[in-house]
Amino acid sequence: TGRYYYWNTETDDVCWLSPLHPKAKPGPAACRLAKIEWEKIAKKHPSSWSKRGRRAPSDDENSNLSAESDSDEEEQRRKPVKKTRYMKPSKGDLDPMDPASYSDVPR
Repeated sequence: TGRYYYWNTETDDVCWLSPLHPKAKPGPAACRLAKIEWEKIAKKHPSSWSKRGRRAPSDDENSNLSAESDSDEEEQRRKPVKKTRYMKPSKGDLDPMDPASYSDVPR
């Protein structure tokens, strides 16, 4: 976002405003909050969550994943090649500043 924030390295709290500002509300970092939430979910459903914090896919989901990856590959093949702003002209292209481009005179 391009904004500065304040991080207290001792307490690991973060704040968008200066800690001296009257409206400052330091709190825990988002990464720490996310870790706590994942741990809560893993405790509630230990059998369906793997060690990495992701749900373990079932056999039905595995078959769907392979079909989705095939369709993703097809979409990538269909996409046109993105041209950059400063592409070098190929050898067969005519230069619009060349007078021979607009007449029957050979180059």
